[in-house]
Amino acid sequence: MLKENDKVKVDYILEVDSKIIDTTFEDVAKKNDIFNNFIVYEPLEFELGSGVVIRGFDKAIREMKKGEEKEVIVNCEDGYGERSEKLVLELDREKFKHKEPININDKMVLNLPNKRRIDGKIIEVKEDKVKLDCNHDLAGKELKFTIYLREVL
Repeated sequence: MLKENDKVKVDYILEVDSKIIDTTFEDVAKKNDIFNNFIVYEPLEFELGSGVVIRGFDKAIREMKKGEEKEVIVNCEDGYGERSEKLVLELDREKFKHKEPININDKMVLNLPNKRRIDGKIIEVKEDKVKLDCNHDLAGKELKFTIYLREVL
């Protein structure tokens, strides 16, 4: 069994709502119309417990052996968390004067007073208000991974 700080190299396919949305395989990306020229399709290399991947993905790999393939369902608690209405913000449009036009689905980064930053997506534009959803796109979703443990480094 693998443990904290072990370095691994894995390939994966991620499905959400029975649709492949991410992978380390170029051919799978092309076949499912998610191919991106700016992505290098190769195994993901990381250290277990480092926080680089979501908890459920990390946990599933710890139970694998080199060369093994495994299908795992990751619930939202071990993935990107539950959706929270507290993370849907309605802001005064005047705060967006530097960004015209304002479009639905535009991504933004908010600088918070405590010097932290939070990503958001514009979901509604009114005459005097802009609604921003700062939940992760996969928050509240069940994630189905097919994981291939290539190497333990």
